[in-house]
Amino acid sequence: MATLTFLGGVGQVTGSCYLLETASGRILLECGIYQGGREADKVEGGAVIIAGSGMCTGGRIRHHLKYNLWRRNAHVVFVGFQAQGTLGRELVDGRKDFKIVGSEIRVEASIHTLGGFSAHADQSQLLAWAMAFEYPRPELYLVHGEPAAAMSLKTSFQRSGWPATIPQPGQQIDF
Repeated sequence: MATLTFLGGVGQVTGSCYLLETASGRILLECGIYQGGREADKVEGGAVIIAGSGMCTGGRIRHHLKYNLWRRNAHVVFVGFQAQGTLGRELVDGRKDFKIVGSEIRVEASIHTLGGFSAHADQSQLLAWAMAFEYPRPELYLVHGEPAAAMSLKTSFQRSGWPATIPQPGQQIDF
């Protein structure tokens, strides 16, 4: 027997986090990406920093932004969607003043967005993929995305006859 405890994801779009507990031990599963070292913070010429950072909500990207957003000659390019309530979304929406890693920052950098790029399937693609499962279908847990989008996907699954659950932080799922 194993227990998977959902620690966050829906509404916390930096990635999903789980605690897996079995008779032999506990494992924390953090779905995140390492974003490089401090060397990039000291670059005074040009640099390209590629960060899979969950919309600038944590990790090294916050430091990279702290050291570059105030520069008039800097450019920040967002590829794809930035969720509401994230630093990335606030930058895309034009907010100019932030407190980042303990410093007050005024955005002087140019902010660019390249839409249409996403590693995520859209709702119709997710439904089509899931409908290929044979009966009995497994239990379905939606653990990533903005709350409204997760609820919409849950409703779509329910309309197709497949109940879905959006687990809450701390909720335990026995399997």
